[in-house]
Amino acid sequence: MSDTYCRAAQEQLFITEKGKMQPCCYVEGHDSKNPDFVSSRLFNVKDPIDWFYNNQNQQRLRDNLNGVVKDKRCGVCWKSESLSRESFRTRLNQSYKLSTPKLKILHITGGRLCNLACRMCSSELSSMIKHEQRPWQLSSNDDYKQYNWINEQEHIDKIIKLIQLEDIETLNLQGGETQLIKGFMDMLSQVDDEKKESMDMHVTTNASVFSEPFWKEMMKFKCTTVGMSIDATESRYNNIRYLGNWNTTKENSLKILEYMSLNHKRPGPPPHLNLNIVLQLANIDQCDSMNEFMDELKQQFKQVNFKSTLLPVEDWDSQGVFPWDPNNIPVEILKGISRTTFDNDLSRQWQSSIDYAIQNNGYNDKAQEQVLKREEWFLKKYKTNLWNERPDWFEIYNRRIN
Repeated sequence: MSDTYCRAAQEQLFITEKGKMQPCCYVEGHDSKNPDFVSSRLFNVKDPIDWFYNNQNQQRLRDNLNGVVKDKRCGVCWKSESLSRESFRTRLNQSYKLSTPKLKILHITGGRLCNLACRMCSSELSSMIKHEQRPWQLSSNDDYKQYNWINEQEHIDKIIKLIQLEDIETLNLQGGETQLIKGFMDMLSQVDDEKKESMDMHVTTNASVFSEPFWKEMMKFKCTTVGMSIDATESRYNNIRYLGNWNTTKENSLKILEYMSLNHKRPGPPPHLNLNIVLQLANIDQCDSMNEFMDELKQQFKQVNFKSTLLPVEDWDSQGVFPWDPNNIPVEILKGISRTTFDNDLSRQWQSSIDYAIQNNGYNDKAQEQVLKREEWFLKKYKTNLWNERPDWFEIYNRRIN
């Protein structure tokens, strides 16, 4: 296999919150005027199976990646790898590799309906944020206004046909908040239970709600992995995931894990819980609190396999600034964070990110300006911001940069 090979291009179909079909969530080329445009909307494609195997732009992408050509549409991964970081491509390539396309992973982002307005999210994945119209976010010219395309039966029919005819190994569901998207339940109720038992289920949730009918469907699959999106605990959680409440989320986390523990298939593999943490300015000092939270869950639910994933923050604005990225946080703040007391993969990843950010620091007046403006906006909107948690950090950000 070439050193530009990517499994996602060979075996994954990712359907975005707007119904666009592409190999992964990172691939570029959303401009329909681009001759290398790799996305097509499910709504305009009669047979998504035929699109996966025979679309010319899809095939051109595969040919490039298989032929040691760094396709420009994969710039997100090339950039990460140029910085000696793990990319989605390299992470996915760690197991088996296919030489010819075979659809194995179906990833569906069914819509953007969500009940939270997380500070690091965007209007693309949260209906609440779309209503806010945050001034630093890139404006979109896309005329797609429907929140949940998966709610439409004609779209569900195409997905069900694809699932029933293809040997899908893993089905990924993402929102918005998956438990709130009606079309997911409609789709799952129409897929044969026998087919479900042949697939693994990966589902992402913010754990702010608990819907027992939803989790009943989740437990019908061969193995269920829940990606629980939580980035901090207690009052810091409330300052990251606006409109959420830590006590409610913690309570629902316990309900989800209890339901999984009691209702997973026996005999069969145990359910999995993956704690998804977006590393950013607002939680850069929260490593120990997240480890303590995960340890508490492990002690209560020994039937569940636990792991964690540290995700990069994607907070760019019209100026191309990433002010919440660890690399753009003031060195004084980074050096002031106590080293973690835990010895595990999460802690090592976390500390490595801080060490890298200190050595390759890019804090400048643009990052300073953006952070101050954003925190001022959050304070006006929600009557609280990060400075309520860390007034000492406000003093650092408020200093003049030499």
